[in-house]
Amino acid sequence: MIHPELWEKIEKVEFDSLAIGKPFSAHLAAENNWTLSFAQRAIREYKRFMYLSAVSDRDLVPSDVVEQVWRLHLSDTRHYWGTFCKIAGKQLHHNPVGERGADPASILSKYKKTKALYRDEFSRDLHPDFWPPANDFNALVPKTARVDQSTHFVVGKPTTAFWRSVARFAGVATFPLSVVAYAVNQSSGIGAGAITPAGWLMVAGIAILIAIFGCLVWRMEHRSNAREKELTAEDDLKKTSPRLAGANP
Repeated sequence: MIHPELWEKIEKVEFDSLAIGKPFSAHLAAENNWTLSFAQRAIREYKRFMYLSAVSDRDLVPSDVVEQVWRLHLSDTRHYWGTFCKIAGKQLHHNPVGERGADPASILSKYKKTKALYRDEFSRDLHPDFWPPANDFNALVPKTARVDQSTHFVVGKPTTAFWRSVARFAGVATFPLSVVAYAVNQSSGIGAGAITPAGWLMVAGIAILIAIFGCLVWRMEHRSNAREKELTAEDDLKKTSPRLAGANP
């Protein structure tokens, strides 16, 4: 590490005391729909990025997660310019990633150099949750928009895991639906291959129940995996950054 003393000062900076109405980490989590633990870890990555920006003459590019922390930090101009930048010993100006006219190839190149410098300085790999691969420009500049949740619902796009669950339960449902269709056909007495409207309703009803059951199971699996990931993250946060909310410098 080039300047361990500077990193120690930056690491000690208290963010939850910023004058933004509530703890910085809680505000950050609410604004980005993150868990509190994820927000705290994002603050840690932001501190690392700002340290790199302070010790390097390169034009560094943050990930989108770090970018969101930076934007919120800038909302408290007194702390950012009057305290933080003085600690860093440098005026760290914010240039939005992906601004109009930006060259994607150039941004990705700078992002790769940023990640390389991170590895050199901190002697560790970058976590993909905070630093996605350097080959996807859209991962650095996601398509986002402000939404008034009092008048709109926000529904996420189905993930690959969701479609896998749907396919799995669709396969499982094929046999019982076939049995029901056969039984209805036999009881209808109207000939092979023919099913009454009531029979179709019964088949459709069972299909809907199986689909609902499949979605519920997928949801439980998703929550279980997310919780396990969260516990791992909290443990990592305690081990590697015990001074995330340390004393004011």
